[in-house]
Amino acid sequence: MFSDSESESEYGVSKPHPNPELTHRDYLDTPSNCTAQNLIEAEIAAHEAAILQLKVRRNAYSPISKLPAEILAKLFILVRRSFSDFGDFPGGLNVATVCHSWREVFVSTTQLWDDLDLSKIKSQDCAELMLARSKQGALHIQWTRPLLDRSVLSAVSSQILRIQDLDICGQSLAILDFFPSKNRALPEMQRLALRRQVRATDAPPISMERVLSMDMPRLHTLELQNIYLPSIRVFQPSPCLQTLHITTPKRLLSLPDILTVLRATPTLHDLTLTHALFLTPPSPSAREDPKYALVDLAQLTSLSVSCNHFRDIALLLQHVRYPCSARVLLRSVTFPHEAGLTEPGCLEVLTAVLSRWAQSTSAGLADRMWLLNKFAWDFKIGVALGEVPLLDIHCEEGGSRDQLRHLFHLHTLLPSRCVRILHISGFGAIEHPEEWKELFVRNHQVQRLVLETQEHPRIIQTLTDQSDTSILPQLKSLMLIRCCFDGHRSDRRFTPRVSELLQQRIDQTPLKIFKIRNCVIEPATVRSLRNIIHVDWDQFLP
Repeated sequence: MFSDSESESEYGVSKPHPNPELTHRDYLDTPSNCTAQNLIEAEIAAHEAAILQLKVRRNAYSPISKLPAEILAKLFILVRRSFSDFGDFPGGLNVATVCHSWREVFVSTTQLWDDLDLSKIKSQDCAELMLARSKQGALHIQWTRPLLDRSVLSAVSSQILRIQDLDICGQSLAILDFFPSKNRALPEMQRLALRRQVRATDAPPISMERVLSMDMPRLHTLELQNIYLPSIRVFQPSPCLQTLHITTPKRLLSLPDILTVLRATPTLHDLTLTHALFLTPPSPSAREDPKYALVDLAQLTSLSVSCNHFRDIALLLQHVRYPCSARVLLRSVTFPHEAGLTEPGCLEVLTAVLSRWAQSTSAGLADRMWLLNKFAWDFKIGVALGEVPLLDIHCEEGGSRDQLRHLFHLHTLLPSRCVRILHISGFGAIEHPEEWKELFVRNHQVQRLVLETQEHPRIIQTLTDQSDTSILPQLKSLMLIRCCFDGHRSDRRFTPRVSELLQQRIDQTPLKIFKIRNCVIEPATVRSLRNIIHVDWDQFLP
């Protein structure tokens, strides 16, 4: 045993003799104690470093550690994209804390740092760190909400020459603040989306001429929403632009404006105009003006136009040439008291659109068709391949019964060879069974028929015509939506006609599915129909 003067600590350091004249703090701060404490700290650090090294060696034997860094980087990119909140290092950065090698891969993968949402970055330091780790690569910037720190804007906009994808939603001044006035070109910009927020108290919008006049040689997608459109006249020619979307409920494009833009974008594939047209037909003396010359969009694959008047759509289509195979979506919203399709030339243009589209290869692929007239002024016609509309024309025609009959007979311009699903709504003005028969005979391959708001029995009467076996001989499914079997508004002939149809189909090609949805029908009527066939009823009771 050692005496007090001879005893040693477990670390081999002699204990000093206590001095009663020293305070406790003075005792701890003596040189010998400081030296012992430093030695202990150093030894702890050495042990921790050794343990860390052992863990690194152990992790090397883990199966996940055998993946190449390139595979890990791709996995991290998928994790990064699955997190919507990545502004100030939450969420997705958890993978960087697993081990040292994962952190190295995470930090060195530039694709994890080139996608910045300015609305979620909390500080300029964070923005600069992300920009530094992106290693001068292409940037993808989104700014859709107010900034948490205004200094973030200056840090990111200073790298505007690197931006490849930019999506801004805000006030006019905020949008302009992002673009330094010294820049005249954006060499890397490929997608530009500018969405101006509109409020009732807003002053007249500021022109975006400085932005739209920049040279963007690689731009392929341009989306403009509520932008001051007269400034689009300065839009630079964009030989690579493939997608153009313009939405504006207040500032409208004139016919020369839109034709000027389309001439500058000869390689356009996708054109969408939403409430952006208010066109005035050129006067006879102005028709020879070059600004009204026909525009040829030879590569167009999708045309979508939605505006207040179909006459504007008609006038635009008279000045644009596009492939007949293009996907066409046309929509007009006209009040019932207005002329709608009764405007001179509108019906002719609609007929021309359908005729040209019927010549395309896409027309032979369509497997579903709709012919809808839910209200007295509402008309919709179109075809689709599966769930993808290939041709969709919706307009509020507001015309007479004769006008509606002309619209109904436009179905003869639609493809019928491959149609398997047919959806019909309304058309109470079509009173002659022969007109309905023409529709069904043309589309004899239909296997599923959907009838909506049919309050008259004429269409059912046509389906029960036994004199012609070519009326939907392959029909397997029938759905009735918002029809009136019972009630004061019902036609007493409707239910007997439906019963007769179901009974006849049992003797011919039996129906496998019969559905009733949102119909005015009594449970007793459903029970009577179930004596004939299984009825899938939603038990809707108005």
